[in-house]
Amino acid sequence: MILLIIKPRILKLHKNGSRNVGSYYNQTQNHYQIWWNLNKSKALHSGIWLDDTTSFAELLQNTNLKMAELAMIEDGSTVLDAGCGVGGSSFFLAKMYNANVQGITISKKQLETAIENLQVLNLGHLVEFSFMDFCATTFKDHSFDIVWACETIVSAGSKAEILKESFRILKPGGRLVLADYILNSTNRPDPNQWIKQWKNSWALNNITTLESFLELIKTVGFGNPTCSDYTTQIFKSS
Repeated sequence: MILLIIKPRILKLHKNGSRNVGSYYNQTQNHYQIWWNLNKSKALHSGIWLDDTTSFAELLQNTNLKMAELAMIEDGSTVLDAGCGVGGSSFFLAKMYNANVQGITISKKQLETAIENLQVLNLGHLVEFSFMDFCATTFKDHSFDIVWACETIVSAGSKAEILKESFRILKPGGRLVLADYILNSTNRPDPNQWIKQWKNSWALNNITTLESFLELIKTVGFGNPTCSDYTTQIFKSS
């Protein structure tokens, strides 16, 4: 897994595969409920195990902390939580940084749960959730300081589409921060097709190499990203 922070140089709802992604999360939320302690963690992503980490809940929180650090979240930042799940990262950003967060998902079950969690936590003045494809949002140009994509782009039908959309809705000087899965080599043999089986079982789309992804980032118009590799630190959660 890598974490990237991307800065712009300047200032159709169901895309290919998105229907399968929504269906996957509708069907598997009960699994996350059990194994990820979803009622408490409100997180469906991988966690980062650091030297001083003592619990599973803490390593899930570490992912949010590292992403926020890279994104340089400030008090009152406007954030799009692209692929918000049941709202965990949105709530974290609202509580820790007083951020104004729009969370979007294409899973109706996730959306229902996120809204229920929002009512319990009483954060409606800072957080709003809606059913929307992150590849084709309805937000105006230059709406957000930050686009937050935690294990999101790997599910997109088109990486180029979500990058273009992120670029469009970011304010000049805004940032895209993401944590996602990247192939370590294009030539590594996979005779058992483990990657293909994993993608099919998790409703993932194309997984690319870092080199290919960085090249795509540049073609969209973003500047050079900061990149950190957390592969070994996520083993305990994955």
